[in-house]
Amino acid sequence: MPVSNATPLIYLAKIGVLKYLRQLYENIQIPPEVRVETVDRGIKEGCSDAFIIEQALKEGWMITENLSDENLERARIYADTMKIDLGEAQAIFLALQKGEKEILIDQTEVREAAKSLGLIPHGTIYVLVRCCQRGFLTKKQATDLLDLLIEKNFHISVGVYRKALIMLERSP
Repeated sequence: MPVSNATPLIYLAKIGVLKYLRQLYENIQIPPEVRVETVDRGIKEGCSDAFIIEQALKEGWMITENLSDENLERARIYADTMKIDLGEAQAIFLALQKGEKEILIDQTEVREAAKSLGLIPHGTIYVLVRCCQRGFLTKKQATDLLDLLIEKNFHISVGVYRKALIMLERSP
């Protein structure tokens, strides 16, 4: 059961495909700070994606998992040291605490940090490609969603965009 950071959840909700995480993984775990970032702050700001994520939590397939006091402190120190968000650090340490290998994170530097700790990071684009490969989305739908991500201010390099298109084209 993978652990997720905020960004993949927010953007998958923004483009209307958060539900596919349930089909891909059955359950998703998030640390407390990710819940604060995605739901609590999002609802205060009136973001529609926050209500979608909140619904996933109410349905029980997305689960907020607490970190041990020791891992909370480690995450705080790691966030300060590595200059990353607390939610990102908590997601990394929750994955380590739970013995999970897979983590959903988009930011390049955080993905590298996760790799250095033995985790396997995947991001929002990976989810779209996997959904296409598993037949949840057609190639056209996945490509349109990739473009919609960009319209929703998802940051992606031209090289990553091209690679995603190639991967989608190779999907069954």
